[in-house]
Amino acid sequence: MTINEKGYLSKDIYKIKREILKENSEYFKLARQTNKYVHNLKFKIKVNNQNAQEILTSTLCISLLESLSSIYILLSSRLITDSKVILRSMLEKTIKLKYIVLSYENAIEYIQQDEINRLKFMNVILNDKSNSFNKAIKENVSQQERDLLRKKIEEQDIPKPKSLEFLAEKTGMISYYNYVYRILSSNVHSDSRSIENYLKFDEKYKITQLKWLSVFRDINEDIKTIMYTAITLMLLGIESLNNIFSIEDSKFNNLVEKLKELEGDIKKHEKFHS
Repeated sequence: MTINEKGYLSKDIYKIKREILKENSEYFKLARQTNKYVHNLKFKIKVNNQNAQEILTSTLCISLLESLSSIYILLSSRLITDSKVILRSMLEKTIKLKYIVLSYENAIEYIQQDEINRLKFMNVILNDKSNSFNKAIKENVSQQERDLLRKKIEEQDIPKPKSLEFLAEKTGMISYYNYVYRILSSNVHSDSRSIENYLKFDEKYKITQLKWLSVFRDINEDIKTIMYTAITLMLLGIESLNNIFSIEDSKFNNLVEKLKELEGDIKKHEKFHS
């Protein structure tokens, strides 16, 4: 079966994957090296289960590593759109991670805000009129429990969650938020412009067929940009981890230098085509 009949699940994708890995070998190689470094790093970290900063920074860093792996797998199969969706999530996690590292108070605030999210969800369940939730879920949420949680939030003066834009400003990542995050949001929300990429037009701009977004066009520039950004975010995550655990070493600096070597190639083309 050809890729036109089975798409990305076709056996043809294995040939395409080999071509992608070869044409963008330096980027995928650095991603593998970064992945190996973080996996080795996790065995060196001794997390104090009473320290909110240590718990949050270590777990968020591992979450970033999973995102990097997901992007690697998707890009190697030319799945550009979903890799951008994960990259946006990865950027959000990086901003939150850097904010938590700024102070212990920020870490506590991050944990406390889960109570506000719980309250919102409880309100949704209790106010549901459309029977969206099954009986078991509704029976596990009571007005009394909701009122106790609300009282706890008021008594502890738990602040409302800060916007990601605010966190980006505080962590020096506002340029990432204003440009990269906003552009990637188009793919997350399936804006009309982003889904237009799945259409094929003739010279008169008449739709001739539906198409696979990335199979029949050159996407190497997209792959390089996405992978470069994903590795950058992972290294920022490691840097944040180092600020808490003081484990920075020469191998980390080598990864940073290798990323810098790719910077010139990245600047040759526009980032994040939508």
